[in-house]
Amino acid sequence: MKKAIKKPSILDLRPTQFVLGMKEVEFKISRMKKFKAKEMKAYIADNVIPVVIGPKKEMYIIDHHHFARSCWEQGIGDY
Repeated sequence: MKKAIKKPSILDLRPTQFVLGMKEVEFKISRMKKFKAKEMKAYIADNVIPVVIGPKKEMYIIDHHHFARSCWEQGIGDY
């Protein structure tokens, strides 16, 4: 049985890594700003942010924290 993939808003995700290297975030932002819409969609599809469901059914990011912050900084909530 296949389970549906839920696509939450980036603002609904809770980080598990509280310290980020902002140079890495800035690098990702500068790279992402060069993408056209189709390229951005493909990039986001290739960088799915894995989450686990925690207490109170809240979603916690377990990887790709820099990518998630880069999306948040640019106002990319859903794609």
